[in-house]
Amino acid sequence: MGYPMLTTCKIRDALLMHFDCGFGRREITGAGEFAAATNYLSITRAEESLHVGHSDLGTAVT
Repeated sequence: MGYPMLTTCKIRDALLMHFDCGFGRREITGAGEFAAATNYLSITRAEESLHVGHSDLGTAVT
């Protein structure tokens, strides 16, 4: 059984958990409704669009 289609709200929630709350990718995936690959791609794409590295994420996102 696969994961259901993610809505924009769920992807936004995953990004908020990662950038604002500081949760890691594994923690977000383990929290529930996110497949590991989808979670990884969403966060990676957000990081690329912000043009920041992992060490800069806390200060770049408001």
